[in-house]
Amino acid sequence: MHHLFVVTSSSFRLVITSFEYGINVFPLPLYQAFLSRSIRTGDRLLGDEIAEVIRDWGFDPVTVGIEVIVNDQSQLEGVVRQEVLQSDCLIAIATPRTLDDLTGLWHTLEWLHGEYGIAFGVDKPILILKENSVALGGLPGQFHEFVIDFNQFDIQNLKTQLAIVMPSFRQSIADKRNQEFIKALGKVALGGLAVIGVGSIASALSKPQGKNTA
Repeated sequence: MHHLFVVTSSSFRLVITSFEYGINVFPLPLYQAFLSRSIRTGDRLLGDEIAEVIRDWGFDPVTVGIEVIVNDQSQLEGVVRQEVLQSDCLIAIATPRTLDDLTGLWHTLEWLHGEYGIAFGVDKPILILKENSVALGGLPGQFHEFVIDFNQFDIQNLKTQLAIVMPSFRQSIADKRNQEFIKALGKVALGGLAVIGVGSIASALSKPQGKNTA
């Protein structure tokens, strides 16, 4: 797609394209989001549509099996963990997968629980997009601040709900980044003080001792 022109500031990127002379505004900075979702053929269309909406909010979504291909299945768990840890947040699309005959409730993908658990364990910001028919059970911290129920046949309503939630969600990512930056600075400062302390001791020990004239 050809861009007529692009305007970029510290908080947004405005793109005017030649495709119907559309105007797109993308929030900045661009965050990497681990997108936990079904890659089954029947779920791809919905997942791709939601992924595009997420991109419009200044995220670069990454899903193992789509953007990241793993040929050796024995390495799958390690790759998933690495991608979650490298991302700024986790966004999970909880679509129905199995029906509980006893309760009549739908449960979501099994691996969504595992990917969620990795992100939760390292305190990553998490946003859950839950299809109305799905019952979320067994997720640690499942009463999370950022949970949106949606109807898979009404994506426009999901876009409206995301417009309400996304500014706060992006702020939580920025806050997390700032905390990690301050923590890293603290470690550097402590390391520097330790080096200075060792250097001072070494310098004192290397000085010649004066003679005792008493």
